[in-house]
Amino acid sequence: MTHLLHPSTDQQVLFDVTPESAGWNYLSYRVIRLQAGEAYTYQTGGNEVALTPLTGSATLTANGETFAVARSNVFSEL
Repeated sequence: MTHLLHPSTDQQVLFDVTPESAGWNYLSYRVIRLQAGEAYTYQTGGNEVALTPLTGSATLTANGETFAVARSNVFSEL
């Protein structure tokens, strides 16, 4: 069995699974870890994106709109 998740050496991007690396047609999966006050910028191009916080809180900005997201842990607030 081939595992699709391989840890990244990047301090912010913990996992990055692309259609190419997984043999999929469309879906990508990325886990980002940010410290308090840190920012992460990603250009989505024409791709549709869903953001799901695993734990903690953040302020997200997209197309000039700002959203506050928060989640205690991966087992609550689904």
